Amino acid sequence: MPQKLERLTHELKPWSEKLSLSLSDPKVSPKENSPSKTQSRPAVSPAKRALALVVAFVLACGSFAAAPAAAFAEEGTQEIKSLAGDVVYVKNVTELKNAANSAPNSTPRTIVMTENITFGTESLVENYLLVGSNKDITLTGSFTLSSPKLYTVYIQTGGKFTLNGPTLTFTSTTGSCVSNSGIFTLKSGKIANCKSTSVKNSNTFTMQGGSIMGNNTTSTGGTVWNTGGSVFTMSGGSISNNTDTYGGGGVNVATRGTFNLKGGTISNNKSGGYGGGVSSSGTFAMSGGTIANNVSSESGGGVYDAGSFTMSGGTISGNVANGNGGGVETTCFSDGFKMTGGTVSGNTAKGNGGGISCDNKPVSLTGGTVSGNTAKGNGGGLHANRWNYDCLTIGKNVTFSKNKAKDARKLNPKYMQDYNKAKIACTTWTYPFMQGFNNYDVSNKDGIKTKAKVTKKPTIKGSATITLKKGYKKTIKLYTANGGADCKWSVKKGKTKVKIDQSGQLIIPKGLKKGKYKITISAKNVKGTTKKKVTIVVK
Repeated sequence: MPQKLERLTHELKPWSEKLSLSLSDPKVSPKENSPSKTQSRPAVSPAKRALALVVAFVLACGSFAAAPAAAFAEEGTQEIKSLAGDVVYVKNVTELKNAANSAPNSTPRTIVMTENITFGTESLVENYLLVGSNKDITLTGSFTLSSPKLYTVYIQTGGKFTLNGPTLTFTSTTGSCVSNSGIFTLKSGKIANCKSTSVKNSNTFTMQGGSIMGNNTTSTGGTVWNTGGSVFTMSGGSISNNTDTYGGGGVNVATRGTFNLKGGTISNNKSGGYGGGVSSSGTFAMSGGTIANNVSSESGGGVYDAGSFTMSGGTISGNVANGNGGGVETTCFSDGFKMTGGTVSGNTAKGNGGGISCDNKPVSLTGGTVSGNTAKGNGGGLHANRWNYDCLTIGKNVTFSKNKAKDARKLNPKYMQDYNKAKIACTTWTYPFMQGFNNYDVSNKDGIKTKAKVTKKPTIKGSATITLKKGYKKTIKLYTANGGADCKWSVKKGKTKVKIDQSGQLIIPKGLKKGKYKITISAKNVKGTTKKKVTIVVK
């Protein structure tokens, strides 16, 4: 105690001297009032000297409050680096709430936590950090802020809150750790070990860094719940190792909500419903980032799309669905799935569609790669129902490779009308397949089973003579190649304009004049080439 008093006297001395000088004769100039070898200080009355001491004490206390580390560092208090601007240091609930409430409107205030702070079990209005309208609060430090009910942080409409360092946690099974009706920015720090929704976003949430991890949501919403009319933009950080009972192990986007994934990672999350990584009934645009190693008890291991999903970049990989769509499941409730870039790889579905599964909605793939996906059912790369092929577009810049499914299939002649509805351009397909419908790359559930392994060169089956009557319309004939694999087809046309596509369909255009036309069709695989002569007779 004597040492503290001695130190306090030492700290107060310069304040006392300054005030003693200012309380001297006002007619004496500062220069004249400065002590020197030849001039002594003017006399100060005892009353003035006492007043100076009191004022110095008050000012010193304010100095200690603003910089506790400077005054008490030797006693073990955490040292805090000085920060520019409006900065307040807090160590308990009262100081934290006062610092937030007293922040000037529309002026940024930084609140530095110097200790762990836990709200009590008082009335609901007392047990969370309120960021009011027109307040701009940044919470920093390396400590934990927690609450037992309703919220840990509540951001009102018009309020701004930035988390830059601390950990937020929430022990209640109802409510949310952060409830945002304003603008919430996560730069660094954690939202961890919450027993309910981590972030309920009803306005604007931007995630630039930090992590949302280890949370277990048993209530409706998801780990990050993006409600109708809200916007969530993720450019960095991670959402990982979270569990949700209903849907959206990582992120759940409600109808009219928007989620923009530009960077960062959504990984190792689990959903007891749909969408291990992301479940969206709103608008989901993915231009970067990674959705990886998530698990869904239903469909959509990586992404469950019941709204609008566009993918121009990024990676969806290593996800598992117990239903359909190991990587992506787009449902009958959605506007469809458009992929112009990025990678869907290494995903597994215990149902159909190891990489992508679509349910009677448009699927357009004009760029990117679908590779190494596995389906226990049909469609290793992509599953689409035969009667939905008119909604399927695959561009020439898409690559399918090393996908696997329950079995490989060739086209069934009975369903040519359905197959012809698909718009599949020349692209790169899984070896040894050269056509789009083979059940490994694109599902062909009603096709004819074949072996994937190439054992010998093809044997062509089909008509040697095709007879047509004068005035016929365009004719399509199917040739099949046995021998363990689908093949690359070609035709030596002679004077005709017939074509053969990579499914073995020989297309004879209308308008051939009366007579005989001889052509040669070829089927080629890695074991060799087989040729078959065909005669077209027009009577």
